[in-house]
Amino acid sequence: MSSASRGNDEKTFSYHAQAIGLAASLTKPCCEIIPGQAATSLSQTGGESYSTVKDFNWKGLITFDEASSYVTGSMDHGAYNTLTTSTIRNLNIANMVQAEIVVARITSKHNLGAPEGEITFAGSMIRNLTIAGETVNVSLDPTPFSQLPTFDQFVKGCSKTSLASNAWVADDKDVATASLVSGEVNCKAGSTKSGYVVTIPEFGTIYVAQVLMKRGYRCLSMLRFALGCPIGGSLDACGGGTNGSEYFP
Repeated sequence: MSSASRGNDEKTFSYHAQAIGLAASLTKPCCEIIPGQAATSLSQTGGESYSTVKDFNWKGLITFDEASSYVTGSMDHGAYNTLTTSTIRNLNIANMVQAEIVVARITSKHNLGAPEGEITFAGSMIRNLTIAGETVNVSLDPTPFSQLPTFDQFVKGCSKTSLASNAWVADDKDVATASLVSGEVNCKAGSTKSGYVVTIPEFGTIYVAQVLMKRGYRCLSMLRFALGCPIGGSLDACGGGTNGSEYFP
């Protein structure tokens, strides 16, 4: 039987989900990798996977009390459902950025036969974020993403929502980025660009609750850092991605 003649009931679903607490690739003052902490991924057959790391301390500059990640996938009521969630408690980055709790939460509902899943971020949060000694009010609003849950819907409709100022769509419309941040992240010590991007002199740039999207996939990074002098490199704290696809056996 050719693949074209097979029905939806003969398809198999390949789940996809991953989550990570923290990881970094540092280039200054020396090249050093911080391997993924509390990293986990989901088997393509579904099920669940989880990881927890406690009392992490890198040279007293990058620390957290606990990071935990959990992913799961199962079928219910004619839909393939996937959950990705990651949490960090009492995060400290180079004594410049602190947060009491950071949560990334991504869900996907992929209806049988649909070209892609409906992916949302309800439950993601940042509590008590401090930047350069200043407590920064961060308001997150996942509602526009829930209203535009597929990639095609987002590309067509994001300009009509509160995401417009923070959204970017590639010319070929294959990749898009945005943020859960509603309004702007205002910090006296730095400059704000695109609402959710904050640059601090002699520290680097912070991307808050950034979402990367492709057709059938969304990835959330709650705190991403492009570190400048005197510590250089990249760091990602609390994030993950999800969805999957149907395929023929």
